[in-house]
Amino acid sequence: MDFPINILEKLDIYNLLAMATMLWIMYSRLDKKLDKLDTRMSKLENDMIEVKTVLRLKECCMIQDTSQMKKAE
Repeated sequence: MDFPINILEKLDIYNLLAMATMLWIMYSRLDKKLDKLDTRMSKLENDMIEVKTVLRLKECCMIQDTSQMKKAE
């Protein structure tokens, strides 16, 4: 029980503030990068939907033929 109290007594407020600031900066940068990644993924998903739609509209496409669908998988 005395161990956590000893650690808290030895910690300096400036060290705690520095660690909190570094964690906050790291979190904010990571959040921005994840937002960019989410935007890219949604764009990629939309591009894949467009390609799939174009392929289905083509009459010679193998995707329309259900017997060929098993071979394509």
